[in-house]
Amino acid sequence: MIKDVLVFITGSPLMPAEITVKFSENDVDQLPDPNTCTTEVLLPICHFAYDNFRRAFDSAIRIQGKGYGRA
Repeated sequence: MIKDVLVFITGSPLMPAEITVKFSENDVDQLPDPNTCTTEVLLPICHFAYDNFRRAFDSAIRIQGKGYGRA
């Protein structure tokens, strides 16, 4: 699972020196959005329950985990 998260955020299974976490102020964004170039992830703030956030994160990893031209 950690490897999947690293690949999702950085495009690599190796731990970078730094990962930047930002929070989306847009209520429309429901999925985490990685930027592999800057090892940054934008997390949504619309989820009020951990289970909802985890489902969204898991979905994002399944959809974009291998990248869609971003990694």
